[in-house]
Amino acid sequence: MKAGTDLSEMPHTFADFHVTVRGAAHRKKGTGCQDFSCSSCFGSCAVAAVADGHGDIRYFRSAFGARFAALAALGAVRTFLKREGPDDISGDAEAKFVQLKKNIILNWNRKVAAHYASHPFTEEELSPLSAHRREQLRNGKLVETAYGTTLIAAAATPSFWFGLQIGDGDCFGVSGDQKIFVPKEDGLIGNLTTSLCEPDAYYKFHHIFRREKPSAVVLSTDGVRNSFSSGAYYENFMSRVASEFSVGAKKRTQTALGVFLSEMTERGSGDDLSVAGIASLEVPEIPTEAIPCAESVCAGKTV
Repeated sequence: MKAGTDLSEMPHTFADFHVTVRGAAHRKKGTGCQDFSCSSCFGSCAVAAVADGHGDIRYFRSAFGARFAALAALGAVRTFLKREGPDDISGDAEAKFVQLKKNIILNWNRKVAAHYASHPFTEEELSPLSAHRREQLRNGKLVETAYGTTLIAAAATPSFWFGLQIGDGDCFGVSGDQKIFVPKEDGLIGNLTTSLCEPDAYYKFHHIFRREKPSAVVLSTDGVRNSFSSGAYYENFMSRVASEFSVGAKKRTQTALGVFLSEMTERGSGDDLSVAGIASLEVPEIPTEAIPCAESVCAGKTV
């Protein structure tokens, strides 16, 4: 199929899904949710994204930053797929991913600039910061840093899939009994993470591209993995989620996942939790093991 085809006329081959819940620790402190997720299915293609705004006071508009990041990625990837078509990425695929990452960063910065232009920083926002940081922001310097966030985005077609990531969190594709993860940069230890707001963000944006139809591609912010007592439990949970969406009613399944995640943040990391993904409608069942209850698989941290 040629690039530029109207994908909306093609039958759906994937289910898309996304759920975000406010963290238990955030609820207790009275702070807002700093995660955001979104997804979209159009014709034979699907896209999903999650973002996790930084919690430090320096990033006091990170909830907006996360929203802008996920939406910027969703828009850029949709445009990319409509241009390339669902069959393959022609020519130099790596060069095209370079441009896609730059487009996402550019779109995010434009959204940040537009928001700041209509909503200048208030003294209430600036007062907790150091004198040097307040002066920078009052002078309009490094405005984007107040919106700092991570970002993961993925897309799937009947012929290929890809994932892009900057910062912590996880993204992997399921193909048969294989789980293929988007690689991460070195040095993501504890609460340390890279950010879309960094001047060299492009160089820290990693991706994976596979010429095969996946059974599923799943994404989550770091609070999800941190809520499980083992990586195996986490991976099995995410695969099971995708399996449920491939065979179940979307609205009912999303509601059930939201309830589960709300329980999980209480017993697990206490962080905001976001899960999103893409599940093939043509795969009868994605291999998983039985999922124990939230209490048995969570890390059991107090919040």
